Amino acid sequence: MVEVDRQLLADGGLSVPGACPPAWTRCCPTDALSRALALLPPRQRAVLVLRYWEQLSEAEAAELLGCSVGTVKSTASRGLSRLRELTATWDISQTVTSNRTGR
Repeated sequence: MVEVDRQLLADGGLSVPGACPPAWTRCCPTDALSRALALLPPRQRAVLVLRYWEQLSEAEAAELLGCSVGTVKSTASRGLSRLRELTATWDISQTVTSNRTGR
C-alpha cells in the first residue's frame, strides 16, 4: 500500500467539503485510488482490496479475514461509502482524457 503523506492526514486530507483535491488525484487513477484506500481503516481497506481488486467472493474474503459474510458486507459498504466521500471532489475526466491522449 502507498504510504500516506502525514501532512495530508494532519490537514484532514480530502474530507474537507469544498476543498480542492490534492495534485496526486490528477496523476494516475490507480495511484490516486491506492492513496485514498490508504486513508481507510485497515479492516475496510482489506475487505475492499480482497473483494474488488482480488475479486474474491464475500465468503472467500470472510474466510481469509476470519469473520462472517455479514461483516464483510457491512465493512465493504462502509468502506465504499468512505471512498465516495474521499473522492467526491476529484475531477477524473481530466485524468481519463489525459491518459487517452498520452499526456
